[in-house]
Amino acid sequence: MSDSQLRPSFTTPQSCPKGCARWDNLAADGNTKNQNDVNAMWSQGSPPEGAGNSCAQPANNQGQGPWCYCAGTNDDSMGLCQDRNLAASACKAVPNGLNNLNSEINTCTSSTEYNRNTNFAENTFKLQQDITSLSAATGDSLSMGDTMFGQFGYNEITKEVKKRNEDLKAKKEKLLTEVEKGEAIIERSNRDFSDVKDTLPQPQPKRVLRFIEDYTLAILSISYLFMIIAAIYIYTSMSDKKLVAFFQALISSVLLTMFLFMMLFYLA
Repeated sequence: MSDSQLRPSFTTPQSCPKGCARWDNLAADGNTKNQNDVNAMWSQGSPPEGAGNSCAQPANNQGQGPWCYCAGTNDDSMGLCQDRNLAASACKAVPNGLNNLNSEINTCTSSTEYNRNTNFAENTFKLQQDITSLSAATGDSLSMGDTMFGQFGYNEITKEVKKRNEDLKAKKEKLLTEVEKGEAIIERSNRDFSDVKDTLPQPQPKRVLRFIEDYTLAILSISYLFMIIAAIYIYTSMSDKKLVAFFQALISSVLLTMFLFMMLFYLA
């Protein structure tokens, strides 16, 4: 809702060629009037929201009519605003006023802006054609629907949807009833056996078979045994003195086994 101190129906004063300065930031728009003094003119102690650079009559300084501070003057000048309707009538009364304005706008329009405006107009016309085409397609679809299902076919569809909803609602209620019955049976069963369950001892912890540790060690031991036997056999068969080689390999295997056992025992 606009503040009662603002006058949006009035336009820029003729004495302000660069327009009005913003009420809440005069310095940024090139007016040197003290901002605190301007804030004190308003009933709420600061410009109202949406005041911008519009014409106004602050409660504490209404003047002779709607007014504003001029922008870009580098002083504290101000001016009385013009009635928008009277200003428009005066502008239109000037011969070729609108044509001159249009010519000035055309002169100040760059090629990029001109192409952008042209493309915007073309896209707008295309959009209108698309809307007309969609409207015709919608009308054709409605006519085809009336032909297939009758003019009041939607009534039948509505009835079918309503009946389907009623069937689903009935199934839902039936399922809820069955669930409630099942929960009641479970509660009765728990209540009947609660005394017996309380007298039972606590379940003993189950022994966990550590398959990896138990069986892996056995497999490794068997593999190691076969490796030792194969090593003794190969060493003995390659030697000329079979008996001496056999005892040498046997003693070496025993020493190696003892060393590996002590190392594994230390690591474990």
